[in-house]
Amino acid sequence: MINKVTRLADIFEYIGEYEGVIFDLDDTLYPESDYVRSGYREIAKVLNTVSQAEKRLWSYFTDGKNAIDCLLEDEGIYSGELKQRCLEAYRFHKPAITLTREVKEILERIKAEKSYLGIITDGRPEGQRAKIKALGLETYTTDIIVTDELGGIQYRKPCPLAFEQMQQKWGIPYSKMVYIGDNPRKDFTAPEKLGMGAVWFWNAGGLYKEQLRGNKNMKKILVIAPHADDEILGVGGVMARNIAEGNEVYVCVVTHGEEPLFPGELVDKLRGETIRAHEFLGITKTFFLEYPAVMLENVPRYKLNQSIADVIAEVEPDEVYLPHAGDMQKDHQLVNEAAMVAVRPKNARKIRAVYAYETLSETEWNIPNTVNAFIPTVYRDIGAYIETKKKALGYFTTQVAEFPNPRSLEAVEALARYRGSTVGANAAEAFVLIREIR
Repeated sequence: MINKVTRLADIFEYIGEYEGVIFDLDDTLYPESDYVRSGYREIAKVLNTVSQAEKRLWSYFTDGKNAIDCLLEDEGIYSGELKQRCLEAYRFHKPAITLTREVKEILERIKAEKSYLGIITDGRPEGQRAKIKALGLETYTTDIIVTDELGGIQYRKPCPLAFEQMQQKWGIPYSKMVYIGDNPRKDFTAPEKLGMGAVWFWNAGGLYKEQLRGNKNMKKILVIAPHADDEILGVGGVMARNIAEGNEVYVCVVTHGEEPLFPGELVDKLRGETIRAHEFLGITKTFFLEYPAVMLENVPRYKLNQSIADVIAEVEPDEVYLPHAGDMQKDHQLVNEAAMVAVRPKNARKIRAVYAYETLSETEWNIPNTVNAFIPTVYRDIGAYIETKKKALGYFTTQVAEFPNPRSLEAVEALARYRGSTVGANAAEAFVLIREIR
């Protein structure tokens, strides 16, 4: 059960029975907007010739736009080097943030009354550690986990690893631990599954005001990709749109390259590209199944089926996107077959919609016949997100090629424009509807 409070001081009504209390950081212990504004002030120092830079950055941010890109482009001064200087100024600045007296008193009381007090927070380590230092949080606890330090963004909430490590360190049952956070999209998934208590601080002034999971207006989207970058090629715009609309998006990458077919350096680089692209988009969690690419037919069918079924069981998605069954690449066909086994509507929580997506250089290159043909029946307008899709794909430097290669940025945009023109939109992604439950 998740208890809701609108004042942080009210948490004591719900934490009396617990021995260990864990807090989220951003928008729970301090206003995250203060950190963002603090960072924009530092960027304004870099852009000291730009009029009202701090104010304009904040305006772009509150409009849901990429603030730095928008400002540089509007000023006609965009360059990769200048953007990087702005990012470094933001990420490595000394935050001008403080704890309120009320929060300090809350932490002091918990420290005095409880056996354990900890913090679990997501984000880049340099930024999160700078916040922790500026707020003086180590005065209250040394049990602080920055999830990215566990190995990357895949360990951010809702991944349970940080909570498991905290429990192992404290040595108390999960039932004696409680997590307090502000973001219902991700904060409480792991605590609930582990049997912990949960208190939702509905922060009226925070950056996250979504309702609890279960709100009919919020969806969970799962994209299953045979190889890293397939998810961007086929569903990148729809993923960006769903994230902007407040939905959770998950990605399952089924295979990875193995030596001697793929050099280890290339495999490692592609993994980094995938993580950065997903971080840019705001993917809730990425699952890497680690099966061998272009050798998937050697994996026992039951094993592949179960792996994908396990991901679906964890995510409990409302919509699932699969590769097209008629794609040329055998890995795509096998992933489609395994996913179709996993999405069968036989469990208590049924997937509301299942779609097949097209993958440039795979879908259009197979033998043309009625079995392999990709015949779209659903179009999603991504006119506002085509640039976001292209930027996400741009992270895959090992995969993107020069036009007229179909895995070029120009070809991706051309297909989106064509699909959009089919339905009177500036850009769209097309899908085959496999099943829909209304």
